Amino acid sequence: MDNERAPARTVILASLLCLAIFSGCGQKGPLYLPDDGTGEEVAAETGTAQDVADTIEQEEEDRKVLDAQ
Repeated sequence: MDNERAPARTVILASLLCLAIFSGCGQKGPLYLPDDGTGEEVAAETGTAQDVADTIEQEEEDRKVLDAQ
């Protein structure tokens, strides 16, 4: 009995495996290319390297003051 059902089980299990693998792949909906200005907007939001360095220095000074208290 079980030997007769083995090919059917194999097909069902392979189908379920394929369904599980392909159901979670990538972005939903149509693919698109981002606008040309996207990179410039991100660079403007993050600031310059000097701004980041100044922020880090300020945070280190703040930590020293808090540790001294």
